[in-house]
Amino acid sequence: MIQGAGRVELTGTATTAFVQMNYGTLYAADDTFDRIRVRGVAAHDVFEHCRTKQIEATSITGSIVFDGGSFDPGLARFESQTGNIALGVTAPAQLTGRSEQGHVYTLFDRKGTTIDQRADGDATASVGNGGPLVNAISGKGNVYFYDGTLMSRRGVAPEWRPVHQLFTNRRRTPASTSVAPPRPEDHPIKHLSEFRRTRLRI
Repeated sequence: MIQGAGRVELTGTATTAFVQMNYGTLYAADDTFDRIRVRGVAAHDVFEHCRTKQIEATSITGSIVFDGGSFDPGLARFESQTGNIALGVTAPAQLTGRSEQGHVYTLFDRKGTTIDQRADGDATASVGNGGPLVNAISGKGNVYFYDGTLMSRRGVAPEWRPVHQLFTNRRRTPASTSVAPPRPEDHPIKHLSEFRRTRLRI
């Protein structure tokens, strides 16, 4: 699916999917993905209570939230050049986070979680004594690792508020949606070429 702007929702499905968006929101809830690939320019991606075997979500300026989810062994990579990335897990996983100019924050209550914070922008978290490898990379944004869901963490520290607010606002379907026609310069093919030229190499 290729969409210039607006909102795409995937709920309660078991599927393989490809989504490319310039602006707007991808919202997926209670899904099981054998494989999903998401590309965006300024769109935000929000996954809630999803399970995936292979996932690759990349964006230029958008943020990505994978909340209350789990990973089966396979490919799991999240990348944004300037946006934030937040991963909340409910099952064992090996999380690796890096940010060139931002921070990697961790918040775990679950026993059996080991955190190795090598620098402000470099950390790993072994959840439940380890599991599938998951990579999260941001150029200028922050990376957040936690267990459970953001909805159960309402009293969050200031550094967590941007991603908490994004998740709260984007997970709800707007009462009314008004989408402006995409401008010629916003054509997905143009931005896809730009993304390929500027993709992070970490």
